[in-house]
Amino acid sequence: MAGQLEAALRETSCPSDVARGAVEEVAAMEVRVDRIVRDVRLLKWMTVLTTVLIIVELVMVFS
Repeated sequence: MAGQLEAALRETSCPSDVARGAVEEVAAMEVRVDRIVRDVRLLKWMTVLTTVLIIVELVMVFS
């Protein structure tokens, strides 16, 4: 993706150093987005586990 972005920016008469800087910014943003996605997945599992534990506890209390 970075190569395609840099090529697209160069086709628009963007200076090489500016294109390279934009590519680096996009790469850094991808790392951040990946980290957020990983955290959301963890939170989903934690929510499911907590919900199951609450249901089990309720069943034990009321049975």
